[in-house]
Amino acid sequence: MSTYKPRLHYHQVVWKNPEHLQLECNRDVACRANAGMSLYGFCIRDERGDLVCTRAKGLELGTNIEAKAIAIKEALEYCRKELFTNFIIETDSLSLKYMILKQWKIPWELVGVIEEIGILI
Repeated sequence: MSTYKPRLHYHQVVWKNPEHLQLECNRDVACRANAGMSLYGFCIRDERGDLVCTRAKGLELGTNIEAKAIAIKEALEYCRKELFTNFIIETDSLSLKYMILKQWKIPWELVGVIEEIGILI
C-alpha cells in the first residue's frame, strides 16, 4: 500500500461568453451543513461578459438542492421582470435539471418551487 499513488482525473472548465444578443445566468449556493442555513447568488452576463445583474440572498434552513432551485426561480423571475427573453440559465446539478424537465421524480419539499420554475420557463 505504501507504493500506491492515486490517479487524478480532471477536466478544465472554461466560462465562455454567451452568443450574440444572448444573456447567460450563472448561479451558486452555499449551505452550512445539508439542511442548514443557506444562501444563493446569481449573476447575469451579456455577450461581452459584462455583468448585467447580480443578486444574493440568505435563506432559512434547507438543503443545497432547495437553495439551487430557489436560485433558478429567482433568476427566472428577474429575467421575466426585466423582459429578457433570450437567456440561458446554467446549473451544475444534473438532478435538478432533470426534475425541472420532468424526467425525474420531484421530492415533495421541492414540488412548489419546481412548479414555479415550470411556469416561468
